Amino acid sequence: MQLTGLQRQELLLAIIIAYPNEADLKRMVSFELEENLNAIAG
Repeated sequence: MQLTGLQRQELLLAIIIAYPNEADLKRMVSFELEENLNAIAG
């Protein structure tokens, strides 16, 4: 998937707004990775 520069900026801003601190972002990434791994392994 290729993103334009503007799309990348918008995505980054959305992530920063949704996960304003590092702990929240780490939890989200960890949860999403686990969900994807469970789907693959399951």
